[in-house]
Amino acid sequence: PQQLLIMLYEGAIQNVKKAIAAIEAKNVAEKGKYIGKAHDIITELNVSLNHEVGGEVTRELERLYDFMITQLLKANMETNAEPLK
Repeated sequence: PQQLLIMLYEGAIQNVKKAIAAIEAKNVAEKGKYIGKAHDIITELNVSLNHEVGGEVTRELERLYDFMITQLLKANMETNAEPLK
């Protein structure tokens, strides 16, 4: 399970980096594709949280994931790399 979690984090980071590069290259289609992939990964991380076991840590992770999703949406709507950074 830990290795899968690390792979998901790495996948999200790589897709955000690709989205930043796409924004800088003014490639709107690629930007949306990579932001969408990062969004899917973070959403999966969020729904996989076990609130019964994780306690406060789980609640804080949920808040972090919600913030990250908000930043992804903002970057996508505004075609702005800053929220991704």
